[in-house]
Amino acid sequence: MATSIEWWIEGSGFDWLVGEDATSDIQQIRSLANPKQYGMHIIPDSSCTVVSGQPNTYHGDYWYPVNSPYPCDYWGVHVNSGVINYWFYLIVQGGSGVNDHGWIYSVSPLPTIQHAFRIVYKAATEYTPASGTYEDFRIATLIAQEQIYNICEFEQTLRQA
Repeated sequence: MATSIEWWIEGSGFDWLVGEDATSDIQQIRSLANPKQYGMHIIPDSSCTVVSGQPNTYHGDYWYPVNSPYPCDYWGVHVNSGVINYWFYLIVQGGSGVNDHGWIYSVSPLPTIQHAFRIVYKAATEYTPASGTYEDFRIATLIAQEQIYNICEFEQTLRQA
């Protein structure tokens, strides 16, 4: 939600980056538009070596396995956030391509960034349990968009992302 606050302050000129105003350390900056560009991921071994870039695909490149015997970054809780960051970017901006699994995707954007804010906030605060998974959050966003808008108008966008 940090980028939401930045959008609120800067308006349409914001850059989809988080942390760039506080540091120049690329491992501390996050890009919602291109998670692999900044941030960090961790090699899942006993060394917990930190390398630049975050995943943008669930279980794709740079993903930290939650079943790893090494609890680096609490099994990827921060590192793996690049996936949900990219998802948010896609539902706001739209986009298409091929993900790390070779699957083609094409996402139409929601009408406004405010639509995304409302859906994500409601999903996160009302429908996702504290120990929720990506699947829980996916379902929560579908429920939230239907509750807010009383229709399934944006369901396709959420499912595409």
